Amino acid sequence: MKKLTLFYYNYVYPNKENPEPSDWNTKYMRRQEERKKAERNAKRRRACRKLKYPAIYVMFFCIPFITMWLMLSAAGRNYDAVRKNNTNSNTTAKEISETIPRISAYEAGNTYFYNISQEDKINMAKVVYVEARGEEFEGQVAVAAVILNRYYCSDPNCFDTDSIYSVITQRGQFCDISHVSNENLNECPSCFEAVEAACKGWDPTRRMFEDGALYFYAPAGVTGYQAEIREGVKGLNIGNHRFHIDFNTP
Repeated sequence: MKKLTLFYYNYVYPNKENPEPSDWNTKYMRRQEERKKAERNAKRRRACRKLKYPAIYVMFFCIPFITMWLMLSAAGRNYDAVRKNNTNSNTTAKEISETIPRISAYEAGNTYFYNISQEDKINMAKVVYVEARGEEFEGQVAVAAVILNRYYCSDPNCFDTDSIYSVITQRGQFCDISHVSNENLNECPSCFEAVEAACKGWDPTRRMFEDGALYFYAPAGVTGYQAEIREGVKGLNIGNHRFHIDFNTP
């Protein structure tokens, strides 16, 4: 062992007084330095890659947690508000249902089912005035509902559905309203109230007809051919008017 150690020492440092590394040792030491340098550079590159786009790490790791925290905080505030107001699920559902537009055969809703202009409402009120100002309120609402049913009729070939005014002024359908003034409507406020009720979804004729009536007439004032085409036709009596959806034609 001693001889082997001495051989290695003489091979690496042949000159004992001024030892110098041999070519083999120089290459070995150079490779060791290059390897350590490469490792240091690799560590620097890895550190740079981690810090090159810090916003990406924030976006993918921090934002979801922040969003969840905000959602939970908002839910907690809403829950506290509900408890503070002493509301229950049944009351809340009822309030929500009252805000949904609906159509009914028995009463008007709280919101408009039909959204029409103020001018159209005035023209409809004039029709109610000339056709049913002496009728009970339900009968006035039914007349206004007939106008809306015609305007929104699925068969436009039956009526002139370009506008509410064209439905009202179609020849041979309703009485002339050109002579009705705003003063007349002011004298009979129920006419405009009936139009408002119809626009909010009240259609009394739907008690018998699924889509509402399209025609009405006064049986006491109909004779001859007009009475013949209505004989045996299914109808609903409201006040002095009879409402129906078709005619008895061959």
